[in-house]
Amino acid sequence: MPASAARGARAGIIITAKFSDAGAEGAQLEREIVAIARAGGMRLIGPNCLGVISPANRVILCLPLRSMSLPCRSAASASSARAAP
Repeated sequence: MPASAARGARAGIIITAKFSDAGAEGAQLEREIVAIARAGGMRLIGPNCLGVISPANRVILCLPLRSMSLPCRSAASASSARAAP
């Protein structure tokens, strides 16, 4: 993140978990990433995302989807997240 911000990147996608969802240490790291992005004027998507798909703009920015090609009419995704009672 610091190198990307220093080079003038305007956006970033963080496709991973174990930030604020994983406790205090992850939450601190997430705050640091947000601070770096804000200081550099970057927009962020994530953490804990699958990426971005915009068929209208013919953009697929996510993990490889071998069966997907543009133009597509729809996409569905699922998460292993669980709600606690």
